[in-house]
Amino acid sequence: MRQQQLHDFNIFCECDRCTSADELGTHFSTVKCINFEFFDPVKGCMRANLLPVEPCNLETAWRCTSCQCERANKLVQNYMTRITLELEEAKQSVSILKYKELNFAKAKQLADLLGLRKFISVMKQHEGRTVHKNHSIIFHAKCFIIKKLTNGIAEVFSLNVSVKQKIVEFINDAAAYAVKLCDECLAIASILVPGFCYQVGELIYHKQFCLGILLPIEFRKHKQSGGANLMEFFRAFEDAKQLRSKARFILSFYMDNPDVCKMLEFMTLDELLYSTLQKQVDQYSSSSSASSSSSSSTKVPISSPNILWNGGINGLEDVVL
Repeated sequence: MRQQQLHDFNIFCECDRCTSADELGTHFSTVKCINFEFFDPVKGCMRANLLPVEPCNLETAWRCTSCQCERANKLVQNYMTRITLELEEAKQSVSILKYKELNFAKAKQLADLLGLRKFISVMKQHEGRTVHKNHSIIFHAKCFIIKKLTNGIAEVFSLNVSVKQKIVEFINDAAAYAVKLCDECLAIASILVPGFCYQVGELIYHKQFCLGILLPIEFRKHKQSGGANLMEFFRAFEDAKQLRSKARFILSFYMDNPDVCKMLEFMTLDELLYSTLQKQVDQYSSSSSASSSSSSSTKVPISSPNILWNGGINGLEDVVL
């Protein structure tokens, strides 16, 4: 797929990525073995990887890393086309959030209200099964889901109070799922397009926005637990603020893009989420410091070194939206 796109622009590249069968270990074009003759339900040959024999050759054959069977390039490309068409068909059910038409009785997740359930279901049918979980088709499908979920969450804030109360319970799960997808996509993008790439900036933007939804919830939980794990929260909050700055910095290079202007404008509007939380954190830190100075209890650290935050959502792999 990448070689075809380069060839269309008369670009003949032999960089490390182009000459790598698995694209620097990302498996961005890797499909799963489709040799039914050697399919073993136990060993799972069908779950083995099908890689191009000559990565820089447009007509290269593809060979399975397990059963060593080979498939013609045309067969593999037709296979990819079919999967793409399935996802495009599923996109037809996706809509914008129209609260006057929402059916809360049947909805279980924000994805239901956005018509995303079918699209997510089709993506999961192919993710790690017919194609590698990092395949470009899955990558772009996840980016599409991230945008729809974050835009849907943003729309919630513009709804009237009565409707917002009905839908607010859907927001947290959607934000956590979007953060999980952002992490998966950023892990791939950081290898294939390192630096100040637009797509990286966009993913970081969506992640920091969703963290702005989740962090206040984490803060309340830590307060209710007596502040035992507040150090973890402080680190998470600092990481989120750094992501916010990084997103603004990267996107500033693409000001000629109308979508970027909208994102930066919205970052100004949703600053209230972070500023309000910052005030609550400062107030709690001050009260904790005052109480700890008058007792023998251990003072709660207010600042901490930066670490990666998992957002408490490591167990969301099986979440169905």
